[in-house]
Amino acid sequence: MATTNFETGLFKHITAEIAGTPEPLLNQVIREVVQDFCRETQCWTEALKPIDLKADVSRYSVQPSGTDREIHKVISVLQGRLDEKVHDGTDELYWSATAGQGTWDFASTTRSYSGGLSIDTSLCVDTDYADLARGRDFTTSSHKYLYGVIFNTSWTASTDDIAVQFYLDGSTAGSSLNISDYIDEEVLNEWQTFKIPLSTFGSIASVDSIRLTISNAPNSFLDSIRILLDNTPSISRLRPSTDFTMDGYQTIALNSRPSEDKPNQLWAGVCNVPSATGTAINSETYDRYQTVLASGVKWKLFAMANSSWGDLNQSMYHEAYYKNGKNRCRDDIRNLKTNYRSQVKIGGTR
Repeated sequence: MATTNFETGLFKHITAEIAGTPEPLLNQVIREVVQDFCRETQCWTEALKPIDLKADVSRYSVQPSGTDREIHKVISVLQGRLDEKVHDGTDELYWSATAGQGTWDFASTTRSYSGGLSIDTSLCVDTDYADLARGRDFTTSSHKYLYGVIFNTSWTASTDDIAVQFYLDGSTAGSSLNISDYIDEEVLNEWQTFKIPLSTFGSIASVDSIRLTISNAPNSFLDSIRILLDNTPSISRLRPSTDFTMDGYQTIALNSRPSEDKPNQLWAGVCNVPSATGTAINSETYDRYQTVLASGVKWKLFAMANSSWGDLNQSMYHEAYYKNGKNRCRDDIRNLKTNYRSQVKIGGTR
């Protein structure tokens, strides 16, 4: 989700009209107005990364996706099982990617299969490797394939390859397999899929990372890497009170405890507000309501009667404009609100 620095943008906007306002005061008022706007309208929403459910554990903490924001409210909770998204060129952040050896571009704009980014291996040489890490264990029992797409600009059969190896707690899990066995090595300059049965890796009940290792020097792009379910993804929306309750703003308490034979996940849709030190807001809201936010700041500043810039008439005008804009945003959010099911992008290319 793209964000915009509201502090910088509004500061320039306000100082051009109200001269002499001390910078600390102006930044304080800007932050207060933006926080109020986000709380009142619930304009900054996002779908958080899935939470793995554990057997007989009913309480789960929901954490903000960044230090620049705080969770104001959990607005939707889903439970179920989806394909495990691993990496898509950082169009969205799933498993984190690090180069163990060599020069990898994990956000290449040269070409992509979906979104606008992919993993570029063109600067890699023999034995270079990269790790895709989940950060926590992943149980594979409900999943069947490792899937992805690859675009080869050069690939010499029998010498060029990319090996795939699962890991758990720093040790190898199962066997290493070559992507070459699951693609047409003669096909160049077009996307093709690879779909590797998890069973061919051997024993990999749980994993937490994947290592990609280069053989020789293929020039390739990888995208849309995921671990596919063994059946159709299924997900259900949980009902407040009936299925779960909230303990404060950030703890989901399920009314029934998960069972060990049904490894599921939770997805939370949340409303954010800028944190005490954050300067970001979602770009869509900022772009659409910048003048409304600016009027909110002017209302507060002009209302300071003892200041050199105090102006009651201007304050009343901007107060009305800000509150009308806030109501308009609330109406927009209400009209555009869709089922959270679409936000988590169920399924995808299989």
